[in-house]
Amino acid sequence: MDAYMEDEPVDEAVCLWYSDIGQRIPALRQMLGQMGYPSATRTLLGWLHSYFEQCDNFPPGKFPNQDYVKMLVQEFVFYRAVEKNLQKMTSIQELQLLEELCHYLQDNSKLATLHNIFDGLFGNSGHPLKDVDEQRRLAMTRLVSMAISIGCKAVLDCVAVWMYNQDCSSHSINLVDSIMTDFCDLVTGVQGTIQRVAQTSPTFTHHLLTSLMSHYNTYQSTSQPIKLIPPAQLDVITDWIIEHPTVCLRHALTGKPPSRIPSFYIHASYKASSHDPSSSGPVPGLLWQSILSPLILDANRSQIQRTLHKRFSLHDYSLLFSKLHLGILQAFVTTSTSEAKSTSSKGKSRAVALTLTDIESVVMLTVHTIQDNKISGDAVQTAVERIAQLLQVSMATGMLNTTKEKVIPLCKELPSNDLLTLILQEKLPS
Repeated sequence: MDAYMEDEPVDEAVCLWYSDIGQRIPALRQMLGQMGYPSATRTLLGWLHSYFEQCDNFPPGKFPNQDYVKMLVQEFVFYRAVEKNLQKMTSIQELQLLEELCHYLQDNSKLATLHNIFDGLFGNSGHPLKDVDEQRRLAMTRLVSMAISIGCKAVLDCVAVWMYNQDCSSHSINLVDSIMTDFCDLVTGVQGTIQRVAQTSPTFTHHLLTSLMSHYNTYQSTSQPIKLIPPAQLDVITDWIIEHPTVCLRHALTGKPPSRIPSFYIHASYKASSHDPSSSGPVPGLLWQSILSPLILDANRSQIQRTLHKRFSLHDYSLLFSKLHLGILQAFVTTSTSEAKSTSSKGKSRAVALTLTDIESVVMLTVHTIQDNKISGDAVQTAVERIAQLLQVSMATGMLNTTKEKVIPLCKELPSNDLLTLILQEKLPS
């Protein structure tokens, strides 16, 4: 951080943003304009650090002189002209800017200031932002790609908070879809890079999975009630979950998710929704994928086979969903074991990953998909057995927040299955 402050002229140091900044804006703009890129950007980033540190002295959500700050950020970080004579950045300069931002955020050790700065640059609230244009959204996507490539934890952790605040909005979904498509489907030889992100920033990976499930688990048709995760992406996701079991369950671990920080861009008239779509995390969506996949693959065999990349056969694709299902169950066991040790010593409540509503949703989707399509008996039994396995492990580990008595009526519409019958009749923790 010192590198962004040491070249700042003492007489021009913006240390009183909340008092005389309005009078000094013309002189500051002239000075930054004469500096040019990258000196002007580095200087302004140092000022932003000073500004947001001073905001700690005000009530949460109060940001003095926001319009001036927004104007300077637009003009000397993203080089979007306030006046027509401002020279636009070249492609090389845009790449250099992303590197500057990665290093700048990585060097910022104060967490609250770090998130406020990221919010000041890209907007962190969960509602449409008129002040944050599409060009800046694109810059953030490129910044995330760079952060994944170089393992920049600070940027990825900031984006995790951004995604949490977005509540699976279209902006968040578009971001994760772009990232996963680029790293898994379009560019060859970089899967190892995206696989490492679960270790670099588990929180980012968790919220990426949550948004990704919101993207794929939307209704398609009677034969394909959800859109299956593409095999290259599924391969990465299963590796994340098996190698880092808690990455899909961070929302359920004892303790709160990251707080919604007051956004620099939020309007006074905006009232945040009390509904939190991200509160259930990615687990329900991942289970939809693993349980419904045998039915969807069987009902749409020819169509899916034509769309598969040559790296994957239909059999390979099916095995990946089996691996995903096993990974989720293992995550329940691993998390339950570690949580039991933690909660027994601290007296806290156990983690919960699923609700009765989650079970009802996957059961109803399974029933309707079977009823609406011609599906082989083997595929039907595989899907129902996965529901049975889910119930067995989630009840035994305490990851299901309901009783067996409430689950039994939901399962009556499912096709007969010996394992399911045994589990529902067996005396397991409920």
